[in-house]
Amino acid sequence: MSIQLPHSPAKGPRSRRTVQVNAHEVEVLEWLTAQLAEAPQRSGNGGTRQASELAERAEGMLRRRQARDLYFPRSMFSEPAWDILLALYVAECAGAPTTVSNLALRVQVPTTSSLRWLGYLEAQALIGRSAHPTDRRASLVQLTNKGRADLEAFLSQA
Repeated sequence: MSIQLPHSPAKGPRSRRTVQVNAHEVEVLEWLTAQLAEAPQRSGNGGTRQASELAERAEGMLRRRQARDLYFPRSMFSEPAWDILLALYVAECAGAPTTVSNLALRVQVPTTSSLRWLGYLEAQALIGRSAHPTDRRASLVQLTNKGRADLEAFLSQA
């Protein structure tokens, strides 16, 4: 499948660029579009304005990082750990529990790589994993208090 981008920043506002995308990429783009449509309705962590603003910053960072893939090879900027932390923060602010497989899809990283990075982030006490309440095959991933505090400190400065 191919999609038309409105313009390439390097070539000016009247240029058009056609990009080939696979079914997985279309699914991710549709998911991102749905998340963006819901974003103004989110109240954030605990309903505070600051948490909502930080969630919007995190979402924006994640979107911009993923948009780079349209212009540059993904391998140039691969930072799965950072993408995982941003995606978890956004999901938690939205009140959405996150499974390992949903997280891997969200950050566009193979599940095996995601599991390695989750192990590293868990060893750094930034995330925690728990059993899924209804699906014994899945586990939930969440930020620890330290992970959330560190991200909020960073996002407050961004």
